[in-house]
Amino acid sequence: MPNKKVVFYLVILLLLAIAVVPKLDQLSMGLSVVKTADIAWVVKAVLFLVGTYFASSLIYVLLAKKKLKYLTTVFVQLACSFANRLLPSGIGGISLNIDYMIKRKHKPAEAASVSAMNVAVALTSHLILVVIALLITRPEPGSLLDGKKVPIWPVIAICVIIAVCAIIFWGYKDLRKKVFKLLKDTWANVLKFKRQPYKVFTSVIMATIVTMLYVLAFYACARSIGIPINVVQAFLVYTIGVVLGAATMTPGGLGGVEAGLVAGLVAVHNDFSLAFSAVIIYRLLTFWLPIIPGYLAFWLLRKAKTI
Repeated sequence: MPNKKVVFYLVILLLLAIAVVPKLDQLSMGLSVVKTADIAWVVKAVLFLVGTYFASSLIYVLLAKKKLKYLTTVFVQLACSFANRLLPSGIGGISLNIDYMIKRKHKPAEAASVSAMNVAVALTSHLILVVIALLITRPEPGSLLDGKKVPIWPVIAICVIIAVCAIIFWGYKDLRKKVFKLLKDTWANVLKFKRQPYKVFTSVIMATIVTMLYVLAFYACARSIGIPINVVQAFLVYTIGVVLGAATMTPGGLGGVEAGLVAGLVAVHNDFSLAFSAVIIYRLLTFWLPIIPGYLAFWLLRKAKTI
């Protein structure tokens, strides 16, 4: 019988190969484009991105039902940057964080409630920033995409996946009972956060900081190529990339994020070639660069039985 660890890492490598190998040309393009960029701005972008790991870790430490070690949590978030290259829509990172919290004496429902609150505060903070940005810029309807159509195939793919999952779910009574119980217990734990409004409020602030660090990193990448956008425009363009990335259902939003960011930069009157170069650099730093350190963190945490 094959060693379980060997099988586990073979599956990991297979998933990574399926997700990453077809897009290796993007990595080579990113490395070539970054040579022509203003390195000072690229370094600033890297520093902003490093900051996201420390800020996002604080959210989990704040919301956790049991005490979490801050530096260990930072390493887990770094490992999540690798796990998110294996599965779409952040599923890898969410699963890894839940596993980490369960090993830190959280019950499954408690760990799930912390992850659910993390998603909720991130969405809340982003919506607040969107409202503020729209109030500042007052764009005309449809101007952000400049008439470009959002591809319909991601919507169809999501509907098919949901339908298949629903059929499988409804076909197994025991599975339904376990899932409903977990959801009920998770919701009960989420409601307990009402007794700790200061934690929720602080988490929203930290989630806002995380979003702004990503926006500033994208802004720095654009400036490194000479694109004269401001931070508010960078935020609106970044939001388009996030939405399309989530709809694409690929690991790390590969393909959708790039399309959304390029479309957004072009919509605010930038040359396509410059927009493409800026996005390639941003994705080099956010998608490709974290893979190796993320894997090392993942491997070390697995070895220490932290995840």
